[in-house]
Amino acid sequence: MTQNDFRLFCSEATARGFNHVLTAAGAVPVALWHPYGCFADGQPEHKHLQLNWTAINQAADTPPEQVKPGTPYGIWTFLP
Repeated sequence: MTQNDFRLFCSEATARGFNHVLTAAGAVPVALWHPYGCFADGQPEHKHLQLNWTAINQAADTPPEQVKPGTPYGIWTFLP
């Protein structure tokens, strides 16, 4: 995922009416969210991050069909 793709995803989240995303540290504003620290350091691309909507208010960071059994992956819940 490129940094531009990530920005577009975040814009889509806010267009859906979500202002926060639930993380292990609590609810974080979408504008400040950097899953796993991605793009926080200005890197233009993160090869292992893909975000796909799996429900109206949830996204997975790996496409479900690519998740191997027993492999953890993040499900991100978005909040108004």
